Amino acid sequence: MIRREFLKSLGLAAGSLAVPGDVARLYAALSAAGTIERQKVIIIGAGLAGLGAAYQLDKNGHSVTVLEARLRAGGRVMTMRHPFADDLYAETGGEWINSAHQHIIMLAKEMGLELREGYGKGGLFRNGRLMSHAEARDRIPGMARLQTAVQDLQKDINVGELPSRSARRELDGLSYLEYLRLGGVDEEAIAIERQHINGLMTVKLEEISAMHMAYEFALPQEEDKQEMRIVGGNDQLPRRLAERLGDRVRFGRPAVSIEHDQGGVRVRYKEDDRVRSMDADHVIIAIPASCARNLKYEPALPEESERALNAVGYGRVMKTLIQTRRRFWEEAEPPFESVGTDTEVGGIYHSSQSLKRQRGILTFYSGGSCADAMANYGLAERLAHAKEICGQIWPGMNQLCEQGVCQHWNAEAWTRGSYAFFAPGQNTTVREWLRQPVGRLHFAGEHTSVWQGYMHGAVESGFRAAREIDAMVSCEPCHR
Repeated sequence: MIRREFLKSLGLAAGSLAVPGDVARLYAALSAAGTIERQKVIIIGAGLAGLGAAYQLDKNGHSVTVLEARLRAGGRVMTMRHPFADDLYAETGGEWINSAHQHIIMLAKEMGLELREGYGKGGLFRNGRLMSHAEARDRIPGMARLQTAVQDLQKDINVGELPSRSARRELDGLSYLEYLRLGGVDEEAIAIERQHINGLMTVKLEEISAMHMAYEFALPQEEDKQEMRIVGGNDQLPRRLAERLGDRVRFGRPAVSIEHDQGGVRVRYKEDDRVRSMDADHVIIAIPASCARNLKYEPALPEESERALNAVGYGRVMKTLIQTRRRFWEEAEPPFESVGTDTEVGGIYHSSQSLKRQRGILTFYSGGSCADAMANYGLAERLAHAKEICGQIWPGMNQLCEQGVCQHWNAEAWTRGSYAFFAPGQNTTVREWLRQPVGRLHFAGEHTSVWQGYMHGAVESGFRAAREIDAMVSCEPCHR
């Protein structure tokens, strides 16, 4: 299912976000006073975290170089245009922006990009029957108890507070499944929530900490706003950021190792099958932990940081995009544009609303256990299976399905998963260490952000890493 739509359908209250502002205020004051010394910074990764950091540092007068292993900018943001007809496109990676995501909205506007609401009414397909969320609440036993359990979970959670300092640290010892069962939630309602978490967090209920889910549910939500995408494709944001930076973004250069001491850093990277090196004052490691832990650090990272990088897990996700001859879901009654299913394909939604064409594109979003099942198929089997499920939901309409593509992020060498998640016990022992600087090493990426798992979280983390460098540079005389 589309992230957060299920929560909205239950009418769950959102928590408030308290964002620490001390570093931001210091950054603004120092910038205004012109007291920040120009630094040379290497940024590993040209996703939204790395490019966001580079953009901020460049604006503040620093010298930046971005090393990217891929031959494109964007990381887990990737818009697919081929092989679709009629100028259609859809997102194979990061997709949704909501009105609470102020950092990424600001950045998109600075790049001259427009955002547009993304989807309409949604439903559920379960046990071979298509129904609305309201009908599901009435028909499926235990849905009211599920709603109460989710509301209780996020009580007294302040997402601006470190989990290790939370008054509800006991939640971290439970899996989300254990929490629901201890709360007396009916197994059929748990099955619905399993579908939801497959899509929302791309993991199974038993894999993720109840505290992680408490933090997720407590994030701000704009109940009166729909999720948005960037008109023309989300990849335009990283592309425009990379264009602004020009040849300071160097593609096809995967980092290999980082040497660091009090005097600076040296990054070794591959270029044309040769290992080269580059020196700088600071480095920002803005790649997933699934890849950052494979870098060689000399000297080794502190025990807590190394343990955190090695321990954090990543979910599983696959997106299958299929072009349709016409938008038959708009003709159905009711005209659902997104459907959560109990099948292996996961959730299905229309992903080409911004283009007024006869044809459309359906995204089949397979997360968690659904991705595990679909990973066993080849491309042709994935497409055939998705079309078959499409025909079950909208009888006979699978005949209108045309060509398609599939992106399996766990099989992608420079990602190796969807986004980070924290298993039972990890919120209080792992999460806070992922963002802690180590001397002149700084860490960014959605796994280091309060907004974990979102494009906005990547941008926010890049901005935070940039502020860290400015704060350290400005305070260096204090430590001499």
